[in-house]
Amino acid sequence: TDATFLSGFYYRHRAETVSHTIYFRKAWLNISGGDTVIAQGSTSAAPAFIYHNGKFTVAYLDASGNIVTAYQNGSSWTTFGSAITNALGALQFASGNDGTTLYLSYIDADNVGHVLKSLNGTSSWVALGGTFGSSVSDLRMQVNPASGYPTVLYLSGSTAYFRDWDGSAWGTQRTLASSLLSADFAFDGSGNRTFAAVGTGYALTTYYYKSG
Repeated sequence: TDATFLSGFYYRHRAETVSHTIYFRKAWLNISGGDTVIAQGSTSAAPAFIYHNGKFTVAYLDASGNIVTAYQNGSSWTTFGSAITNALGALQFASGNDGTTLYLSYIDADNVGHVLKSLNGTSSWVALGGTFGSSVSDLRMQVNPASGYPTVLYLSGSTAYFRDWDGSAWGTQRTLASSLLSADFAFDGSGNRTFAAVGTGYALTTYYYKSG
């Protein structure tokens, strides 16, 4: 075999040599500085989580079935307010228009809805008026951008109702629709409400209610 021919063939057909550098980074890092358990619970109820007033804030059910709320202070979690007893779940946060007031809604173990308020997201929880609903299976809350106050939507049996907080009391209970399995809602910038609901036949329907 001609060595000169083989050498020429090699240089004409050899593959280009490519060098790559591969970097590995840890994708998730616990914000408290380590992969640690914040608390031990005894239920699958989802926690509520929000970034409020410059802090991450969480609400969760502890092993005794109480709602505990805590904010992240840069190195650890600090609890605030007294534990909320007789809780079932459906925890949800919402920030007030002032950026400091924090609202928390939940369903208790008697299937009744509640909304609480903390003035700066680190102070004690105060009940926002009375309770609402009976046999409540789902509860949603949003703050109306026009009024700055929360509205709640709750499913009792297969009927959805909503009520608006007016600054001193919960307004009239209004019926959204019946024969529903689930529902949610949102506000536009003018405070008008649009609801989306799934009926017992699994049809998705939207409903529009003007502000007021």
